[in-house]
Amino acid sequence: LGIGRRPAVASRMDYLVISSQDHQRVLENPKRFPREAVVYKQLFTQGRAIARFSPKAGKAAGPTISVYQLKINRAAD
Repeated sequence: LGIGRRPAVASRMDYLVISSQDHQRVLENPKRFPREAVVYKQLFTQGRAIARFSPKAGKAAGPTISVYQLKINRAAD
């Protein structure tokens, strides 16, 4: 999974935390954000959602926060 312009950093990541506010904006405008759209699509197909925190209706507002475990394709550190 290549995260933006820093694939070397992404190769050392085990988890990624994302906001629905950000990925919805990107996926609704893939022509405006082509690189980011590819990254989110890869994350959703190659990563594993391990936690999701959604606002409670009437109690809290805001985006859903998701935690993805990335598939590890590197030798043990």
